[in-house]
Amino acid sequence: GIFAAPACGSAQRERARTLEERARAIMAGEASANESKCPANRMFNIMGLLMGALMVLVGVFMCASAVDQGGKDAPRSFMIGLYLVGFGAFAMANEVIYMGGVVKYFLLFDSYIGKGIFYIFWGFLMWSSRVEWIILALVFLVVGCVFILGSFAVTDPPVYLCGERPADAGTASRRQSEATRPPPPGQNDQTWPPPDPYASA
Repeated sequence: GIFAAPACGSAQRERARTLEERARAIMAGEASANESKCPANRMFNIMGLLMGALMVLVGVFMCASAVDQGGKDAPRSFMIGLYLVGFGAFAMANEVIYMGGVVKYFLLFDSYIGKGIFYIFWGFLMWSSRVEWIILALVFLVVGCVFILGSFAVTDPPVYLCGERPADAGTASRRQSEATRPPPPGQNDQTWPPPDPYASA
């Protein structure tokens, strides 16, 4: 009876310490989740959404102008307009929802540097001798540079306006580290080389 009370008290203290550690772990997880929703990420989402909408509008305008005016450059302008509409709609969808195919096949759109290169490409493609096209190209070039520079300030992977990014999607756009990479087969590995089925027979 004399030794039961201290033992019971130590067990309660151990239980309280365990609960406190679990609460701290939960709070740390919520803090990291809130960091992924920082204003910088949301600003990039809104900026990408606006640029995608601008691409769609410019593409529709180019297609309509090519049909109305005609000429030898009409097919070229019409095709560029179609590409602008398609890639603009894709860029808007990529800012709103998570698409697993983008992470798997189009890693360029799964990083802020890749998105910046994408907008810079279209900025150079839109460059022309006309003043309105020069202004439009400068907008794309500046936004592309902002995305590239912002990638050095935002360490989190891109987020989306609707829905959350899966926890295992972050490794798809990053190179696997040396620590997590499985070791090559060595001399101490009993499974290497594999046994010969004909020798065992």
